[in-house]
Amino acid sequence: PLVRQLADLKVHKQVANKYMIPGLWCDILVSSTTWANFLALRTDEGADPGLQILGGLVADALVESKPRSRLKWQVHLPYIDEEDIAFAWDYVPKDESIGDYLKMWSAARIARVSVKPFDSNKKDYDRDTALAKDLAESRPVHISPFEHIATALEGSQGTGNFGQASGWRQARYMMDQETFREFHWKGKVIV
Repeated sequence: PLVRQLADLKVHKQVANKYMIPGLWCDILVSSTTWANFLALRTDEGADPGLQILGGLVADALVESKPRSRLKWQVHLPYIDEEDIAFAWDYVPKDESIGDYLKMWSAARIARVSVKPFDSNKKDYDRDTALAKDLAESRPVHISPFEHIATALEGSQGTGNFGQASGWRQARYMMDQETFREFHWKGKVIV
């Protein structure tokens, strides 16, 4: 009833929907090579009970998982499957990189997890390509979907949530990023 009342008052749906969050299931994507701190915090008896359950489920999944070794230069591409790889051979122009397109499609599908859930079971490669290019070329750049895509490297170098000693480098760190050194707000400069 409260959410409907807020909608009737023309309160933005993003605000009104926050009252429904405790009862909703939400999809999230987490990519990481290090879990100890997350699990210690989320399974602690002082943590939110819902997060304790989530922490336990993640710990169970990690205990049951069978990690696979990756070869140097192999890429972690969430939401990309064999069908996408096969399709790329005909779709991607011969003078362009199939790997770059697979990364774009992965980033677009990752973005839809938070921006708009997958609204169809039908893949739309043109739409995925356009969304990824928009994300990467926007100013300021909307680069967070690219942090789930990572390339296996030799040695201990790593970035972000893949851990410094993980041997993985996130795609966001291989892209042209715009980092703001100052921000202008109401005639003031914030550094």
